[in-house]
Order: sequence, then C-alpha cells, then structure tokens
Amino acid sequence: MAMRWRRNARRPKAPTEPGPRKGRIQTMVVFLGLGIVAILGRAFYLQVTRHDDFMKRSEGQHRTQLKLTANRGDILDRNGQPLAISAPVASVYAVPHEVQDIPGTVAVLVSTLGVDPGKISARLGKKNDFAWIARQIGPTETRILEERKLPGIYLMDEPRRFYPNRTIGGALVGFAGIDGTGLEGVERDYDRYLRGKEYVLDTLRDARGRQLLTGGYLPQEQLSGHSVVTTIDLRIQQVAEQAVAAQVEEMGAKSGFVVVMEPRSGDILAMAQTPAFDPNLFDEATADEWRNKPITDSLEPGSTIKPFLVAAALDAGKITPESIFDGHGGQWQFGKKLIRDVHGVGTMNTYELVKFSSNIGAVQVGQRLGKELYGAYLAAYGFGEPTGVGLSGETGGILHPSSKWGQIHLATMSYGYGLSVTPLQMARGMAALVNGGHVMRPRIVKEIRDARGNVVESFPVREVRRVIGDAASAQIRTALHMVTEKGGTGGRAVIPGFKVGGKTGTAHKVDAVAGGYSKNKMRSSFVGFVPVDDPRLVMYVLVDEPTKAQYGGVVAAPIFRAIGESVLPYLGVRATEPIVAGADAGGTNEEVMEAELEEVFEPISAKAQAWWMDVQDPAVPRVTVPDLRGAPLASVVEQAKALGADLHVEGAGIVVSQRPAAGAVLKADEGLSVVLGLPGDVRRRVAAAQPAAESPDEAAEGTP
Repeated sequence: MAMRWRRNARRPKAPTEPGPRKGRIQTMVVFLGLGIVAILGRAFYLQVTRHDDFMKRSEGQHRTQLKLTANRGDILDRNGQPLAISAPVASVYAVPHEVQDIPGTVAVLVSTLGVDPGKISARLGKKNDFAWIARQIGPTETRILEERKLPGIYLMDEPRRFYPNRTIGGALVGFAGIDGTGLEGVERDYDRYLRGKEYVLDTLRDARGRQLLTGGYLPQEQLSGHSVVTTIDLRIQQVAEQAVAAQVEEMGAKSGFVVVMEPRSGDILAMAQTPAFDPNLFDEATADEWRNKPITDSLEPGSTIKPFLVAAALDAGKITPESIFDGHGGQWQFGKKLIRDVHGVGTMNTYELVKFSSNIGAVQVGQRLGKELYGAYLAAYGFGEPTGVGLSGETGGILHPSSKWGQIHLATMSYGYGLSVTPLQMARGMAALVNGGHVMRPRIVKEIRDARGNVVESFPVREVRRVIGDAASAQIRTALHMVTEKGGTGGRAVIPGFKVGGKTGTAHKVDAVAGGYSKNKMRSSFVGFVPVDDPRLVMYVLVDEPTKAQYGGVVAAPIFRAIGESVLPYLGVRATEPIVAGADAGGTNEEVMEAELEEVFEPISAKAQAWWMDVQDPAVPRVTVPDLRGAPLASVVEQAKALGADLHVEGAGIVVSQRPAAGAVLKADEGLSVVLGLPGDVRRRVAAAQPAAESPDEAAEGTP
C-alpha cells in the first residue's frame, strides 16, 4: 500500500482545461486591479493635485482669523485719576452660511437690538463668512442673545471708550469713535499714542461654530495703547465747571468758560465751559457743543488789555508809577470823537488809571508808547498767534501789523478794541505779567506712559521768551491788586485771607446783522491772579451775554472768587491776610462798575489833524515833539516831515534816544536829532534807550 502511494504520488497529472469558475476569478482580479488603480489615481488627484485647494477649504471651515485692536490707552489727570478709559463690551456678528432660519433670526435680532430688518436680511443672505450685526451692545441685549443661542449668530468682546466723569472736562478730553479712533480733543490730537495695536489671532471653529484660540493670547502690554497724562487736575476742573455753570445760570447768560493756569509753568489745571458736553453721548451732540471754546473762540478783550499796555509802557520806560495823566473831567475830544470815562477826574497816576479802568488814561499811555512799540509788545505777549498748546483747532486771534495802524487804531487798541484774543492767550499773557515777564508755552500733556506705567515720552515746561522785566512785573502786580481794593472795579474777586489782583472787562459784541457794535449784548470778563506777592493761580473768566447784570466785576469776578476759595486750600496755599468775620469782599458799587464800560467810536477821518499838532493860535502854530523812541527810521522821517523839522540821524535800527525830548515845544529854527540802535527782543529794544526826564508835571504836560 505504501509503495502504491508513492508510485501514485509521482504519477504525472493530466492537463486540466479551464472551467467557468476559474474565468470568474480572473475577471474579478482584473476589475479589482482596475479599482485599485482608480483609487490610487483618485488619491493622487486629491492628495497631490488638489492638495492646496482642499487645505484652503478645510481651513475656511474649521480655521479662521480674527483681526482685533488692543485696548486704547487711558487719559489721566495729573494725579492719575481717569478721564477716559476702555472696557470690554459685546459686539454681535454673524456667519451667514450657518444661519438656518433667516426670517426667524432677523425677527429676534430686530426685537432685541432694534436693528434695521432690511439691512440685516441683506447681510445674512450673502452666505459669506462674516457680517457685523451690531457693535458694542448693552448688558441686557448681551444676556438675551446668549440665552437664545441663534445658529450662525455670535458674540465677541470689543474695547469701548468710557468717560467716567461724564461732562467734567468733556470738550477738552474729546471722544473716540466706535472703531477706537480719536475724533475730537485730546483723544484726537494724541491718537497716535492712545490707539492700541491691531493684531490677528488664528482660531479653530468646532462643530457648533464656537471659536477656540490655537495660538494663545499675546501679552496685552505689548499691544495696548499708551496712556496720556494731562496737566488737568480733576478736582480743580470740577470746581471750575460748577462755578461757571452756577454763575451763568444766575446771570441768565448764554454761555461761559474759564481757564485756570499755573503762572510759573504754564500748566493748564482746568479748562471749563458751559453748556456742558458729555463725550459718552457724543453722537447726540452738535459740533458747537463739543467745540473747545477757550482755544477756538476769539474775542475783543476790552479793558482786560489795559494791564498789558501799562506793563509795556512801564517796562519801556515811557511811564513810571508816579506818571500823571489828565483825566479831562471824564470827557476828552480825540479827533472828531469824544472819549468818556464815567467817573471823571482831573488827574490820575498810573496805578489809579488801572484801578479805575480809565479809557482816557489808557489812550494817553498808548500815545506815549507808540504804535510800533505797542505792537511789538502785544506780539511778544503772544497775541496774534496760537500758543502751541498742542490741541488742534486753536486759533491765534487777530493782531494787525502796527504799520497798518492809524492813530484811531492805536487809541482803540489801548482799551481793547481792534484786536481779538482767545481765553487761553489771555490767561497765558496774564501769567507772563505776574511771573516776572516769562511767556510760557501752555502745557496740557505732561507725559506718555506705556501699559506698565513706564514713561516713554515727556513734554517739559518750556519758556518761549521774556517780555518784561522784574520791576515792571512787580509794578503791574501792585496796580492790579488796587483793582480789587475799595473803590476798584474788581472787589467781588477778593478771596478772604489772600491778596488778589486782576482786571475786569465789559466789551460790546459785534452785531453782524445790524452792523457795528451791539448796545445790549456784552461779554463780561475778569482776568486775575492770587496771591499777589507769590502768584500760584491765574484765571481768565468770561461770561457771554449776561442779562441780569453786565459788568465784569459783577458777573465774572465772582467765578474767580468761587474757584479760588476752594482750590487754594486744596493746593496747600496758606492764607496771608487776616480773615475778618462778616466782611463783604464784593462791595463794589455800580457807579465804579460803569467805569469799565468802554466807549466804542467810529474811525476818524484820514484828513484829521495829527494828534501831536496843537494849534493854539492860527497864526502861531505850537508844535509838540512826539515820543519817537522805539520807532523805525521810516516812521521818524514821516513824522519829521509832518513837523516841518530838519532831521539828523545817527546809527541804524530803531530810535533809542531823541533830542528835543518828547513833549517839548519845537522851536521854529530847531531841528530833530535821533540815535538809532539795532533791535533785539522787546526788552533789548528799549534797554539802551535813555528815558526822557519825567516829573509828574512833565508827564502831564506831555500828555496829548
């Protein structure tokens, strides 16, 4: 059996013919091979040929990018108190292709957010990846949408600007728009520092459309905007706004504003105005309501210009505190026009001129100073040009070149008509008068800080120029202190315990409809400082169109007092004067107040006789020599020709001395000699001048 098995095992098999079963297997192998080839080809096509396309589609479905802006920097007062801050609030956006029920979704959004249904339907119908629905919504609306969980509708946090003090400093701080861009005030002018950096975050979206951050958060301090530290003191700003608002209401006035400044540094401690403006509601306000009026509005200063005139004349040596001026009994014929002082006097000295706000005396000082020198001083004080405070919209007022002035212009500008100034210019100018003559650049921003509190840029105190010397500064402080003493026009500015100095003003407004000046519409003002011996505060106050009273001493001076009473103790300034119980610091009578109401007169004829020609007898002309010091050669030649005198000139520049002296009677055969010097700044122009000897009698005689 075993041998038979082995023999059978080696027996060759007979060939087998293919049958039906084997053919089916081969067919399946062929088709399977073709399928594998097709799959491989398809895989190659999808994985290689279409790789980039599918990757983009995949990222579009699951990965997206958010373009965000970091928090805007804060605006702070000088003590670090916030004036403007940013906080996260919810904004609503949609992924339109994920919205399942457009009509139902629109209905919910309209009822919750109050959005326009037509616009929302159009946005949702575009089937794109992103569409804004509403920006920076309130907490109630946020809660409702979170509860509804509408498909395709999402919430994201955005920084929103808030102004925690509402109207306090509103016009000064300004406001930023919904996209975090500064639009007005400090917000606009320092936007380059405040604005946060834009950045992009990569995110993944899960099956429910929720976004997940993949790259994590970037350090906020690397992206947030810088903080701006201002010179404003929030407490002083609040006091100033309350004081001006209360007095405007009391006087039935149209509006009012005040600038509070440190005279030594030029720092602005407060810049208040009324009606108030709330930057949180800027979209409900008009441009006139958010305009920062102390820097944008210019006006004729009226009698508040007189201290600047007198200080210039004192500094130039044209007058002394003892100089005597003829009051002409309260009426003085100037060319074809009559100038009036309500309180008519025979004579007055320099201090009394300021105390009683004499128009007649001011014109005489202007004549002694001369238009060239007066114009140079006004320009040196900073009138006629922006102060450089760093806020856009600032105007420079109007100061025409002295070469274009006639004698009538010199006269009117001596008591505040014919030029225009801004409240900030007046505050800066008064600071220069009382701080020793140093014109400081007003400062509204002290420094810029990063998110960690490090100072990245600072704006130091800066002196622009010096306009008068210490002696003239001390003398004008004395004169301005007399304004607030008994009999002066500024008694209601007195702060118990302190010596106060200042000047009142009541100026007619221009009537654009009727032409000329209005008889009824006034601007009442007061510019002052405290304490007199060591000024710590300077304020310029203006009330527009008061109806219950008009004089600056009655309307504006009380605002100065109200602010000073609160702010001086806050600053730690000790009282220097005894406080008398029951004393009334505001006892200025109405008769004195009328002294500050300037007489506005029309220009005299160009053919009118020159002011220095005093014809006593038609047959024998009596020619008085004018004061030529400070005048350029061209003007001297013109005046010498008018006098009919031979002119002898030495040197070059402007007149530093003359012979005969001003006020002398020019003899028929006598010539006129002048010595010229090179001009420098205003003080150097007159430093080399040798003032003509002037006794009280000579001063009175030289008065035109």
